[in-house]
This record gives sequence, C-alpha cells and structure tokens, in this order.
Amino acid sequence: MPRAQQPLVRPSRCPRVLLGRLLSSIALGLALAVTSPVASSGADVGARRVSLANADLGQGLVDWSPGATGTGAVAAGTSGDGRAIARLEASGGGVAWLEQDVACGTLGLEPAPASVWLGQRLSARARVQRAVGSAGGTARLQVLRIAPGTTEVLAEAVLDLGSAMPGRWLDLVAEPRPGALGRVTPDTLAVRTRLEVTGRGGALLDRVLLGGHEPLEVDTLGGSFDAAGSAWLLQGAERVGTSGAAPAFRGRAQLRLEPGGRARGPVRLEPEPGRPWANAPLTVGAWLRVQDAAGLASQVQPGVEVELAVWALRRNAAPLRLAHGAWRPTTRDAKAWRWFEAVGSTPVPLDAVRLEVELRSSLPVRVHVDEVQLGSAVAVDGVPATLRLAAWQPWYRSPAHPEATGLPASPRETWRNWAWQVPSPCAPTSNALLHDPSFVRVNGRRDGAVGEVDGLDALPLVGLYDSRDAHVARLSVDLARAAGLDGFVVDWHGTELDESQALPGEAPLERRAFEVLLSAAERPGVDFRLAPMLEPKVLQAGWVRPGAPLAERRAALTTELVTFVARYGDRRPMLRVDGELVVFVFWHDLPGWDGQSLGEAAWAQLEAEVEAATGDRVTLCATHPPEPNSATFQGYARWHLVEPSVARYATWQDFQSGQEQVPQAGAVEAMARTVRDEARAWAALDDVGRRPWSVAWWGFDDSGVAGWASPHWAGSDGAPTCVRITAEHGVDFLEATLAGGAGSRLLIPTWNDWNERTALEPSWDAVYEAQLRGGLPIDSAARQRALAGLLTLREALGAPGSPQRFDALLARYFAEVAAGRATAYQ
Repeated sequence: MPRAQQPLVRPSRCPRVLLGRLLSSIALGLALAVTSPVASSGADVGARRVSLANADLGQGLVDWSPGATGTGAVAAGTSGDGRAIARLEASGGGVAWLEQDVACGTLGLEPAPASVWLGQRLSARARVQRAVGSAGGTARLQVLRIAPGTTEVLAEAVLDLGSAMPGRWLDLVAEPRPGALGRVTPDTLAVRTRLEVTGRGGALLDRVLLGGHEPLEVDTLGGSFDAAGSAWLLQGAERVGTSGAAPAFRGRAQLRLEPGGRARGPVRLEPEPGRPWANAPLTVGAWLRVQDAAGLASQVQPGVEVELAVWALRRNAAPLRLAHGAWRPTTRDAKAWRWFEAVGSTPVPLDAVRLEVELRSSLPVRVHVDEVQLGSAVAVDGVPATLRLAAWQPWYRSPAHPEATGLPASPRETWRNWAWQVPSPCAPTSNALLHDPSFVRVNGRRDGAVGEVDGLDALPLVGLYDSRDAHVARLSVDLARAAGLDGFVVDWHGTELDESQALPGEAPLERRAFEVLLSAAERPGVDFRLAPMLEPKVLQAGWVRPGAPLAERRAALTTELVTFVARYGDRRPMLRVDGELVVFVFWHDLPGWDGQSLGEAAWAQLEAEVEAATGDRVTLCATHPPEPNSATFQGYARWHLVEPSVARYATWQDFQSGQEQVPQAGAVEAMARTVRDEARAWAALDDVGRRPWSVAWWGFDDSGVAGWASPHWAGSDGAPTCVRITAEHGVDFLEATLAGGAGSRLLIPTWNDWNERTALEPSWDAVYEAQLRGGLPIDSAARQRALAGLLTLREALGAPGSPQRFDALLARYFAEVAAGRATAYQ
C-alpha cells in the first residue's frame, strides 16, 4: 500500500547513521551481555534477565543495601496478601533508598566474546505501590553505571506517588537513555539497581528485575482469534474460519468486520512481565485484508477507513485515547494482507483500570482482521515474538518428474545439484569424489552428490527428488511445521541465471520450485512464511553477464528484486516485518571478478529503486558482516558454519586416510556463541532498528561436491585441505549450536542442502522406509536414525504434538507414491 498510509513502518534511517557514528567511540571497549534465561517472554526485562540476589525480598533486606538521609527510613515487611516487601519512607523532606550492585562477570553479566566490544543497554522493572498514608512524593527507579570516579544513569523511571491510587500495585519500568547515554561503557566496574523515594512520600516495593533491554509485547490479547470464546466484544463483526477464498493471515480463524462494524478487545493492567505498565506509550498493529475491490477507489478517500485505537478506561473519568490511526485502502490493497500500525504518544495513565483495543470500519466492503498486536513500537511488527526459519534450496532436478521434459546432454543437466563432475584440486585426476545419480550405491540408492564420510545411507528418505514436485514441497512444509519451524528462507539465484540454465521445453527450475513451495505454504490454515535469499555472487562472479561493470551488476540485481517483489510480494506466505518484505542477502559485499564490491551506498540505492518501481519497501538481512554504521541492513544472521577449530580432518592426507582429529571440548558451542554474539554485537549499536538472528546447524560436509573444487584453508601441513568437514556431525552438533546460539529469531542452515550435508530433511533408513510403506509399527530406533535432526529440533523448540506426527506425514506421502498420485524417485 502507499507508504503515506502507514503511520509507522521503520524508524528513519538518518538517525541510524548518526547513532552508528555516535557509538563508534565505545566500539572497542568491554560490554556486558546478559545471558541468563527467563521464564516469561514479551517483557521489557526479558530473555537476558540478570538474577539479582533476593530479587523478591523473600529474605528481607539481605543482599540489598538500604540507605536514608534526614527522616527517611527503609524497613522489611509483609503485604496484606502475605508477600515479603520493603517499605521506603521519606517524610519531612528526607530520602530513602534500596540498591544492589552487580559486578562485571557475575550473576549473568559477562564480557561479550566479539572482535569488537560493544555496549549493552539495560532495563530495570520494579513492582511498587503508594503506601497508605503517603502524602505524595516521588519514587525513582534507576540503573546506574559505576566507573572510577563517576556514577552515571543508564536507565531511569519516575513515578508521581501523589497521582497513584493507594493499595494498587504498579510496574515502574526504567528504560535506557537514548543512544550511547544508555549503554555500559568499557570502564564500568559494576551496575547498580536503585529505587529511591523522595519528598513526603512512602512506597512499598515487592520485586525488582534487571536485564538487557527488551521491548514490551503484550501476548495476552488473543488477537489471532483462533481461540473460541475470546473476550472480544463484537458489533457488526464475527469470528470466521479460514478458507481458500478468504484465508486467515495466521491460524484457522480471523475477524470479519461488516461495513460499520466494531470490535473491542480488553487488556488487563497488572504488574507482571508481559503486561503494559503505567507511563508507557503503546503501539497497536493488525493485519488487515479487503476481500473485494468493488466499492474501493483507486485513490485514498478520507473517511473511508478502518480505525485502530487503544483506550485507557479509568475510574470516575472519561476514557482516554492513547493511540489512533486510520487505514484507508485503495483498489491496490484488495485481496492482500496489509500490516497497519497506530503509534501512541499518550502514556498509560496511573489511574487506568484496563485498556481496550478498538477496531471500527467505515468501508463499504467487508474487511478481515488478524494477528492484532499491542506493545512497544519496536516490538509490534506483525510477526511472532519468536521466529524460526530454515534455509531451503530449490535447485534439484530428477528425470523421473513429469515436468522434466527437456533433453539433457550431461549428468549435471540431468540431475542438476544431485550430480557432481568436477574433481578436487587436491586430486585433479581422481574421480573418487564425483557422483552420477544414474548409478546406484551398493545399498541400492542413487549416487547423489552427498558426502560419504558417515556412511552411504546419508541420502534423502524420499529419494533424489525434483524441487518442482508439489507433493515433496507439501511434505517439506508440513514436516518443518511439525518440527517447530515458522518458514523457509529460499535461495534465489535469480531469473536471469535460472532461464539461462533451463533445458529447452522446460520452465526455469528454481522459479517453478519456488512457486510450488509458495502454493504449499499458502494452503488455508497453514502458517508458514517464505523469504528469498538473494545471491549477488551470480553477477559478481560472472555466472551471468561476465565482464559487466559494477554499475551494471547493481542494476541487474535491482531488476531481479523488482521482478520478485512485483510477482510475489502480495502473496500471503511472504515474510514481512512492519509490512516490509524481508529479503536475506548472502554475502552482500562479495568482491566481484574485478575486485569491486557492492557497498552500503549501492544497497541503499537498490532499496530506493525497488520502492520507486513497486511502491513497496524491503527489509534487508545480511548473512555476512554489515558495516557498523549501516543504515540499510536491518537484520544480521551470521552464516559461518565451519572453521579449522571444529574440522574433522587437519589435512587433505588425513581426509584420504580417514585419520580424524578431535576438536577441543566445547569447540562447537564456542563457535556457535561467537556466531551469535557477532550478530548481537552489531545489533546492539542500534537495538531499535536492528534485529540479530541466531544460527544453529547440523554440521557441515562438502566432500560430496569435492569441496566445490576449491582449495579452502591451509591444513596443519601448510597445504590446502580442499574439503571442509566438521566433527561430531549430527545430533550432538545440533544440540551444541542450539545451546550456543539459540534466540528468539533463529535461522537453521539448512533444510535440504545435501551438497554440504547441512540438511535436516529426513534421511534414508531401510527399516524406517519399509515400515512407512508397509503400514507397520514404527521402530523408535529406526525413526531416530532417519529423523534425528528433526526430533532434536522439535524438542529444542518445544513444538506441539509427538514424534508420531512425522511418521503420519511421511506415511501419507509414501501412500500417495504407491497409489501413483506422487512421483516415485527410488
């Protein structure tokens, strides 16, 4: 939709550049990375909470340092419902305080292991109440940085006790000061959390939390409408199920507003993580869809709109509107889900008893609503608080597939990436690492381009399939969902290369594969997102347009992305954040054939030209280090899967003889933490506009493609290793990388890259396949051999259901093959 209709899409990019420069002065120092887990999600003090000693005051004032001046006083006590509390009094102009210090390297605070040390932003949250008999005064919650000769405020919140109702608990949340002012700097000795009461005031304190700053997202609104009997009050509106003609954006239900319809959703105010707090400004967002273009104009019509608002309901006072926005769709918006936000500037008043989200429609046509979100502006972006994706490769061909109608002239054309015909530079006359699937291995399976270090059975369970197969695509989506994944990041080499490689009489393979996958993800009730991963190397390495200058290569990438956005951007499964299409970029600054790279300015120009050509904006996510002050990339998922510290073979000769080395204990987890922290450190420079992605993977082995015929790094003998193979490939490796790199946004390399053997896709096991095909009871050991990666991932991500769900999906697929409705590949 036109940009002017979105009150908030993304913070301005100019401040982001200035922020990066401002923070460069602290970029080489020590930082604090809060890594302790926390049970509750969506709170401002969230996934990186510090364990303050005696945080709930259950042991009185033990571990806390009380203090007072004048007539101020601090004492331990008990609340009316039996909870341990502290009472701070500041009568007669005195001051009373309670504080606790956390030293660097203790209680969850540790140095961030990165090549560039960055500053951490911290928040604190206290549960407070105006004491009965208090005449007023002020309660102040602070996070202080203690350094040699100085004490500075990192975060602060102030509560006017005179405006608070006695007897009611409130959350007091200290949010970081802007920019570098709110960050821990290299000379920090300790971080102090302090609550003080001044004036003629008295306050009760129940609990204090400290942690890395996390924006608030209220996850109790029920805005997905899947739960029947939700608390939404409807007038001229109803909850309806999903269908092929009117699919829900997420889940199997949505809200349908008739012309003049209204819906109200209540939100409780309680001093708990995951709830709004007093004095906090709020943003509300929703996915909206107009089913019928009839009745809409081609231009914006004032008053023809859907209103989205947040109200504070108060005792003995009129409701107060905290946020409001109006979505005015045009014919361009019909039949597509659009993200819309209303940004609030009025904070939640102290006397509010509850909030209410309201939707009103004055459109002449029905409008569908889904996934209503409430919280801080940064947290409300139209995607779940947790987002787990896996990379998906679209480049496999099989002559068994009905669409394989061309006449290939070589094994590579016949099988595409299932075949490999280029020897290793370490053994240029050897065919030991070559693969032609026209032949079979001794186990009866086709000889795919997959490494054999761990045995001959490391091949896909369904056989060497064709990426255009709709049954395989549906199976992949359903298995991934059962494992707890939310979507795929699809490798996109581009239409130009795809068309040049298409055999006469065949559609371009990778484009067709993506469209088939898109259809599988677009089924009603299927919540599965797709994002492209653009590959600049296609142009930089001269795979197409060899010898083209850098300006032409950038223009070709722009054309590629414009075509993609125009063709697929409005499809429901496409991943969008704040309404912007998410595009991953693999190695954005890869040097070209002439040594020139696409820098920050080139990517900024590309973004601007895509928006000018399509009216749509994209959000770029890098897989290799962006510039520290980048204003173009908003995400970073560090793609670094193998290095000598975790390699199985120290030299090429060791690989040939099978002589393995044993990496040091914890080397895999340490590598994963470094990968994670590199992305987090970059995002910490601008935690408003940037999002880090954690990465976890299954191992790595590119011997199936002879190490891509590259020398790679030097081994311990000084000669090229020519292959890259990790030790402990499998469950142990995946568990270690999940432990070292799990986060709220997770990328798994990969779902099906068998060439590098990072594939989590089910692998072949003779017993398991026979049991699936024959409808026999499944042996758990056979299932574990075939589905080890998926089972481990499912448990780690807490996916619902049972392991038997995988059996049912695979048995259904093999039944379709047996009935002749799906292609048999083996």
